[in-house]
Amino acid sequence: MLAGFTSISTISSQHCSFSLFIHFILKSLNVYETKRIFISKY
Repeated sequence: MLAGFTSISTISSQHCSFSLFIHFILKSLNVYETKRIFISKY
């Protein structure tokens, strides 16, 4: 999936797409951590 994603992106926008991809992963992990802490608290 990642290989297909990078092949679709042009070289000029590849860095931007990669940054958005990392940002999305970090955001998802942050939400997961928040839910885990909230659940373990109660």
